[in-house]
Amino acid sequence: MNARTVFLTYVYPPDESAQAVQIGRLVEHSQLPDLHVVCETAGPPRSAVHTVPWGAVARARHRLRWGTFRSRLMVPDAFRPWARDAARATRGLQPGVLVTFGQPMSDHLAGLALKRRTGVPWIAHLSDPWSDNPFRTDGRVARTLNRRLERRVVEKADRLVFTSAPTVDLVMAKYPPALRSKVRVLPHAFSPTSASAAPRRDGEPLVVRHLGAFYGPRSPAPFLNALSALALRDPAALADVRVELWGPAETPVESLAEYAALPVGLVTVHGNAPYSKSLDLMRSADLLVVIDAPARLSVFLPSKLIEYVGARRPLLGLTPPGAAADVVVRAGGWVAAPDRPVEAVDALAAALDAARRNERGEWGAPEVVAEHSPQAVAAAMDALVAETAAAA
Repeated sequence: MNARTVFLTYVYPPDESAQAVQIGRLVEHSQLPDLHVVCETAGPPRSAVHTVPWGAVARARHRLRWGTFRSRLMVPDAFRPWARDAARATRGLQPGVLVTFGQPMSDHLAGLALKRRTGVPWIAHLSDPWSDNPFRTDGRVARTLNRRLERRVVEKADRLVFTSAPTVDLVMAKYPPALRSKVRVLPHAFSPTSASAAPRRDGEPLVVRHLGAFYGPRSPAPFLNALSALALRDPAALADVRVELWGPAETPVESLAEYAALPVGLVTVHGNAPYSKSLDLMRSADLLVVIDAPARLSVFLPSKLIEYVGARRPLLGLTPPGAAADVVVRAGGWVAAPDRPVEAVDALAAALDAARRNERGEWGAPEVVAEHSPQAVAAAMDALVAETAAAA
C-alpha cells in the first residue's frame, strides 16, 4: 500500500489557535516516512505542506453566492467551499492514509467525499463533539442536518479519534455499539520546554494565573466568589497572593459584581497573551487555574489544561466532573465543581497551601506528564495511521 499519509486541516501553524498548534506538534514529532499536510495557510517545513488558499476575495464570492440568510444556514459550517477545494488537492496527492481534523467539521466532509470516490483508508479526528456540542446554537433544521452529516462520517470513516473518553461516551451513545470498535482516544500534547521555573524569592507574591477566554456560560465568577469567601474566612491566606486573569472575555471581568467584592489589588485582568508568552506565564506561575462552565458533566478537554500539565505547576480546576477534572485529579491537583461554592473555597485554600510548599519545583504525576508529551502523542498517532493502513 502507498505509504503516503495526508493530514487535511483548515488551520495549521503559523496560526496560533489551539488546534493549529496541536496539529503542528503532531507533524513536528511524527516519524511517518511520507507525511503531507493540506491546509489553508503555509506552515513550517516539517513536512510537505500544500496550501489551498481561501482568501478575502474567495470568501466574498462565497457570501455573494449564498446570500446572508442562506450563509447562516451553512451546515456544518461556512468552510464547505474550502473543504471541496481541499478534497480536490488531496486527491491529487494519492494518499495511502487520510487524516481529517475538525474544527471546522467541513474538513470531515472532504474526507467523506474522498472515501467515497477513492476508498482511501480514512481517520476522522473529531476531537470535540459535533452535533452534541452544547455550545452550538443551531436551529432545528441545522441540528437535523448536522446529525445526518455526523452519522455519515461516523459510519464511513475507518477510525474515529476523540481527545477524551467522556466525549466518546457522549457522541457514540446514539450509534450502534459495533461502531465503537473504530474509536480511539488521542489526548492533546503539551509544548516541550527545557527551562526550569525560577525559585520564589523571599517577599515575592504567590502568583496564581488563569489563561484563556471567558464566553457564554464559562465565567470567572465561581473563582472570584471563592477568592472573596476565602478572604472573609482567612484573610492571611491571601495576604501574599497575586491573581492574574489572562485572556479575552465577552463580559468585562471588571464589570462583574463578583470582581467588585474582592479586596482591592488582589486580581488583575490582562488581555490575550501570544502563544509563546502564554507558555512563559504558565511556567513562572505558582498555581494555575482552569475554569469551566457549570454542568452535570463536561466532556471538553482544553488543550490549555494539557499545556498546564507540561508547565509542571500545581493545578486548581473549577470544573464539573468529566474530562478536565479527571486530568487535574490524576496529575495531583485540586478540583471543585464551579456550582459548589463551599467545595471551591476548600479546594482553593488547599491548592494555595501546596503552591507555597512547592516553591516552583517540578510538580505533577510523572505518568500523566509522560502520556501527554508530544513524543508520546505523535507516536500514538503514527501507530494509528499504521493500524488503519494495515486493516484496509
